[in-house]
Amino acid sequence: MTAGFTPDQERAVRITDRNLIVNAGAGSGKTRVLVERYLALLAQNPDWPLNALVAITFTRKAAGEMRDRVRRELEARLAAAGPAESDRWAALLAQVDSARIDTIHGLCASVLRANAAEAGIDPDFTVLDEAEAPVLLADVIDAELARAAA
Repeated sequence: MTAGFTPDQERAVRITDRNLIVNAGAGSGKTRVLVERYLALLAQNPDWPLNALVAITFTRKAAGEMRDRVRRELEARLAAAGPAESDRWAALLAQVDSARIDTIHGLCASVLRANAAEAGIDPDFTVLDEAEAPVLLADVIDAELARAAA
C-alpha cells in the first residue's frame, strides 16, 4: 500500500483499467490521489504522451495545484531515473504545460476551439464568468418574451 493512503484512496490510485471519478470533501487528499493515479498510469503505459490522460477538476485553482504537483513528481522521477528511463521522464516533464489538467469548462473550450468549424462557432469565443452568465440569461429571456409577445 502507498504510504499515507486509506484503503479507498489506494484503490483509486491502483485501479487503472477504467475511468474514475474521485469525489470527496476539501482537504481529504483528492489531489494527492489523482496525482498518484496520473503517474501510475504513465508508469504503466510507457508509450503514452502526457496528453493521453485527462484530469478534470472543478476549479482553476485545483487544476493549477494538480499541474504543479504533477510537475514536481515528474521532476522527482527524472532525478531518480536511471539512464534507461531518464529520457522518457524528461520528455514527459517537457510536456507538462500542455497536459490536459483543467476544469470541465476549460476542457470543453479546448475541444470546441479545436473543432470550431465543425461546431459552427467562432474559435475566439470566450466562456462567460459567473457574474456575466445570469445577466446574459436574463437579457435573452427578456428578448424572447418580447419576441413572443409581438
